[in-house]
Amino acid sequence: MKTSHSFHFFRSRLSALILATFATLSVMAAPSASLKVSLDSAVLLMGKVTPLHIEVIENTASNGEVYVPSDTFCKNVEIHSLIKSDTIDLGNNRRQINIDLLIQSFDSGVYRLNPVKYI
Repeated sequence: MKTSHSFHFFRSRLSALILATFATLSVMAAPSASLKVSLDSAVLLMGKVTPLHIEVIENTASNGEVYVPSDTFCKNVEIHSLIKSDTIDLGNNRRQINIDLLIQSFDSGVYRLNPVKYI
């Protein structure tokens, strides 16, 4: 009977130790910042505007900045306007920055947009 009690005690302690280790590793492995850029559509129609969404999740103490081209993403794809920009406090010293832009193509063809950078 004593062996069974010791086994359960050992198993519960081992489970708690494993759980604490994985929790620590996941916090240590969490990136300091993440950047996500998406379009509402894979197709930009000539002369029409399409929203481009930028999302950054970073530590609140971070000094990083999002670098977006000032007027064009590539030849013939221009930034029409800024729709909105806001910051959300996620707690645990993390924040989310959202930037929504309207982009517009002025010529037909296939384009590769230059990257949005977080430095």
